[in-house]
Amino acid sequence: FAPVHRARGQRIRGDSRASRRRFVRGSPGHSRPSRNVDGPDLRAACRDRGVDQEGSSYTAFGGPEVLTVADVECPQPGPGQVRIPVKASGVNPFDWKLRMGFMPAMVAFPAGTGQDAAGVVTAVGEGVTDVQVGDEVFGNTGNQPAVAEEAVLAAFAPKPKNLSWEQAGAAGLAAETALRGLRALGLRAGQTLVIDGASGGVGLAALQFAVEDGLRVIGTSGPAKHALIAQLGGTPSHTL
Repeated sequence: FAPVHRARGQRIRGDSRASRRRFVRGSPGHSRPSRNVDGPDLRAACRDRGVDQEGSSYTAFGGPEVLTVADVECPQPGPGQVRIPVKASGVNPFDWKLRMGFMPAMVAFPAGTGQDAAGVVTAVGEGVTDVQVGDEVFGNTGNQPAVAEEAVLAAFAPKPKNLSWEQAGAAGLAAETALRGLRALGLRAGQTLVIDGASGGVGLAALQFAVEDGLRVIGTSGPAKHALIAQLGGTPSHTL
């Protein structure tokens, strides 16, 4: 379950329109047990192996050297959630800032890492109706670790066919952040949007979503990324 870098320059549009419409959503307000529809309970299967599952863990703040592979609890999906065996996961700046201790109130030891993941659904929580067991999905775990054998996604969408597992596994947080920002602006087709830092993870996602929505996008970056911005439909400009 090695962390993967965000694949730059890869389109996340095309058949992703339906995925992005459903990606950001809330969980159902009621609380009921999840239903496991993939055979024996995962916890029992983990106990048969003599462990829960393996995942990335740390017990003190610091650099990458504090990360270890440890036995961690097997996840079970709650209402509005799905469980996946992790095919690929991503690490964002938010994750290493947590690990470095920049936001200590948000960390309880032992802590896991990562929030982005992609895989095939093996169990669904109560209230989930838009995906089912066997569907390929990507998304975000919320406050649960993603760098592990199995993960639970709290926000998710069907994986577009034109994305590799590595690209999908690194897209969740950046894609959701970009979507929330664009929805808050409420722009209409034909308007102009300036994205400062358009070659970063969130910037690349926002650029492609905005272009697909009919916006004229001016994206700032260093000269080395101008060709990439133009390739994705934006007008490159020097950093503000």
